Amino acid sequence: MPADDDRLLPDDSARRRITADLDATLFVEAGAGTGKTTTLVARVVAHVRAGVPLARVAAITFTEAAAAELRERIRGELVTAAAGAPGEPLWRRALGELDEAAITTFHGFCQKILLEDPLRAGLPLRVRVLDEIEAELEFQDRFSAFLDALLEEPAAHSLLAAAFALGVTTEHLRDLAWRLEDPGALEPGAGLEDPGDLAATANDAWRSVCDALAGLPAFAAHCRDENDRLLWRVRELGAGLARLETRGTWLERLRAVARLTVPKVGATGRKANWTGCDIAEVRDAIEVARAARDGALGRLHDAVLRALVARLAAASRTGANERVARGELCFADLLARCGALLRDDADARRAVRERYRHVLVDEFQDTDELQLEILRLIGQAEAGGGLEAGRLFFVGDPKQAIYRFRGADVRLYTTARDALGPDASTKLVANFRSRPGVLSYVNALFGRLLADNPVGPGELIAVRPAHEWPAVHLLGGPLEAGRATERRREETALVADALARVVEEGWPIGDGDGTRPARYGDCAVLVTRRTGLAELEAGLEAAGVPYRLAASALVYASAEVHDLLSCLRALVRPGDERAVVSALRSAAFGCDDTALLEWRLGGGRFEVGAPAPAGLGGQQVARALGDLERLAELRYGRRVGDFVAALVEDRALNAVAAGLARHRDAWRRLASVQADADAFGEHGGDVAGFLQWAERQVRHRSTERLPAEPDDDAVQVLTVHAAKGLEFPVVVVAELGSHPRGPSGPTLLRGAAGTLEARIVAGLSTAGFAEAAEDDRAAGRAELLRLAYVAATRARDYLLLALVHRAAASPEGACLAEQIHEASRDLPGWRPLPRRGAVARGARPEGGAGDALEAERAFDQALAA
Repeated sequence: MPADDDRLLPDDSARRRITADLDATLFVEAGAGTGKTTTLVARVVAHVRAGVPLARVAAITFTEAAAAELRERIRGELVTAAAGAPGEPLWRRALGELDEAAITTFHGFCQKILLEDPLRAGLPLRVRVLDEIEAELEFQDRFSAFLDALLEEPAAHSLLAAAFALGVTTEHLRDLAWRLEDPGALEPGAGLEDPGDLAATANDAWRSVCDALAGLPAFAAHCRDENDRLLWRVRELGAGLARLETRGTWLERLRAVARLTVPKVGATGRKANWTGCDIAEVRDAIEVARAARDGALGRLHDAVLRALVARLAAASRTGANERVARGELCFADLLARCGALLRDDADARRAVRERYRHVLVDEFQDTDELQLEILRLIGQAEAGGGLEAGRLFFVGDPKQAIYRFRGADVRLYTTARDALGPDASTKLVANFRSRPGVLSYVNALFGRLLADNPVGPGELIAVRPAHEWPAVHLLGGPLEAGRATERRREETALVADALARVVEEGWPIGDGDGTRPARYGDCAVLVTRRTGLAELEAGLEAAGVPYRLAASALVYASAEVHDLLSCLRALVRPGDERAVVSALRSAAFGCDDTALLEWRLGGGRFEVGAPAPAGLGGQQVARALGDLERLAELRYGRRVGDFVAALVEDRALNAVAAGLARHRDAWRRLASVQADADAFGEHGGDVAGFLQWAERQVRHRSTERLPAEPDDDAVQVLTVHAAKGLEFPVVVVAELGSHPRGPSGPTLLRGAAGTLEARIVAGLSTAGFAEAAEDDRAAGRAELLRLAYVAATRARDYLLLALVHRAAASPEGACLAEQIHEASRDLPGWRPLPRRGAVARGARPEGGAGDALEAERAFDQALAA
């Protein structure tokens, strides 16, 4: 809140309406730093003041940490109110109801609804919610049973054989099955199509390829040069046709089509060698055959993947029902069961509406389709139709919608807002977090970049006073060339130098009514991606800048944990050359590339237990492979945690980490993985299962923040997702120069018609996946802009944007750093911050409305020098 309580805020009327208009359904668009949680707490307390029992109010947010903070904030307000009115029993009653009140996450709210009447919800009387590791193990067991069932059923066995023939592996199937665990994927209307008759599709595809190849062998008679390369192609395809024609069953025909190769011919062959026909006719016939083969293969991919998804979906539904019958629910079950209960049982819906008179939802922009349906069912009027006035209250900000990976869709936010009409909407724009210098730049920059949701120069209005120091600094700019690792090294050098400068020069930080010099603990580096973490850690370490990884999502992406997982991967997959080489190159074994090349050229195989070629028995790689073989023998008969501990000790990973300046943090990260392995083993998991779970953690965008030691003066390194809801005096935003990439590996997307589209790897997908992927990429690019907005609005006093990038060939291919760099050219209020030594300290150019371009040119010239 503002320092001067008598000062009228620019959105004062909106704030008064939130606490006074309790009988209206309100949709509050609260910008960054405007006090969303304070607003929601004020509305809850207003309901209590109006005589509504706290037990009949539900306050919902999206993380456990946010729910705990919300509960404590409400408790504090109730205690204050009770102290001011000791004779009022409603405050004492509210405090008595607080511990059991529905102030929780969305999953926690659904759990409350289900357990209030478990029999009506179709649950046993005794129910427990599986934690993350238990849910993983339950899934692994269920997936193994699913594969066994496929192998035992003749029709399903043929489907599996067809999938394997097309390049699908059991690992692909496991990843696809995991994607289907999302409760929204299998809700009614999920778009699972009937794959039709797979045998008929295979036979039709085979026939179309045979027909396209049928005329090719005759062309061979028109070539008079046996060495003509186009003739070779004709004869190869003729032999391929002969192999196709000998195949009898539909599965054999599918395999033959999958194995057939029809290469591009281009200008292959010499025109003079062909008589009786035009060489262009031969080339065109081959191109027609290639198109026919590609089309046939595409139809096979579509049919097989749709059949697999249908099987996996049915198995997932069956598994969920069996799990619930045992009294075990995972987080996905809570949403799915609650939605089904409210949708299908009018009495249950009525009981929930009676139990919760008011439902308040924080961070509404993070809502997914199923969650929105649950809210709609609770909020609708008894007689049907629209929402009952005053029952629902929403707080959110579409510019901070960054949880698409969890199923959130910002379009749901705008649809719900527009459906309520303008009378229900109100905005909060008074920002209590950032200095005016930060906000003026952020407003102007994202007013340009967020074209579909403009911020506008006056969208957020600073309440804090300005200070004389420049608030926004841009680090780096375009590079002429270089790989991604070189770009990240340049960026890290700039970031490390800027952080050291902030502390050494004592940049003033707002502290109460005064200021103090900045410390490293005031600084945060927010990364939009985790791919550059290794370079960032190495650069900060080399520059002597103390740092700590402050988000759980970064633990499994750190260098020491990467080395540990590389070792586990080689031991679980001893014949996988890529896994073995990764382990050999890690700090655990330390084999350099020269030794690896010598081993390969000498005839050595990169397999655990592979014999050493003659003359290389004592070589570094031979010793490392011997150590891996010894460790593989230790794996059996040990619990997961014990084996991981033995691996860490055997490879001296803690000793390796001891050479780092921040070795205690590295030890804590290794200990965290050790604790996860212990927990996995306690629930009966094995090493292979733990590795599968750990690899998922590497890709998992967790929002959990790791606590810091009170006296640890170190820069915090977080993902933007983990920084959501936080603020820092100094924010550096990094990894803006990476180009966005779509999801890797097996993927499920929703098509335009609502169908589920699947992709295993590039070139192996359902027919509608390409169109769905293009829509997904467009949504991803829009979300990346919002991610940068969230990162920038975490800054209180100073915002530093690392903009090192390689220029794109077209505006459509520009990375986020380039977009910000170009958009900032004529914006006031920023200054470049080159690395010390690049420009004399007294000659640093000043930023401002009149000289922004000149300052940037000087900065770019300094970098080039």
